[in-house]
Amino acid sequence: MVDTEKKCDICGNEFENSDKLEQHKKELHQEKPKAKPQVSKSSRYKATGIAAAIAVAIIIVVYFSDSTTSVGTIQGVECDPLEGTVSHIHAHLDLVVDSKPVTIPAGIGIKPNECLYWLHTHNTSGVIHIESPQQTAFTLGQFIQVWDTQLASHPRLKVRLMATRTSRSLSTVLR
Repeated sequence: MVDTEKKCDICGNEFENSDKLEQHKKELHQEKPKAKPQVSKSSRYKATGIAAAIAVAIIIVVYFSDSTTSVGTIQGVECDPLEGTVSHIHAHLDLVVDSKPVTIPAGIGIKPNECLYWLHTHNTSGVIHIESPQQTAFTLGQFIQVWDTQLASHPRLKVRLMATRTSRSLSTVLR
């Protein structure tokens, strides 16, 4: 059986028979798999070495960082991981608003598992713990500022505190 001329429907070339047309399509028009870009072994080693160096640097910085570094300061009152021992005073604060006593909350100036401000409370007794690594005269205003940073979660206390601020002087020295 004689095969008539065949024409490639892609490029228009003519071929003597179907076999040659199929061979042509396979060789010229079939999609060839794209070669993956080759990454040299030395590039991989460099990238791995750089990542390892960065990891080691981070570990060294964390390991050798000074754990007694202050993590926050409010009006000169620092927040340290350990209580100060040079100045250790307990002052009592009674807060009265509209002839009614207001409880001083526990935990003012304490960031659990992080630090204690030099002015802080441990319970609701009204005792302000002044524990500083240096001899300093602290003010009621400084304690109020430390307290104020924690009032965002207690809007009712903030209103009471604002009322107290307008009717009292904040320059009283705690001793």
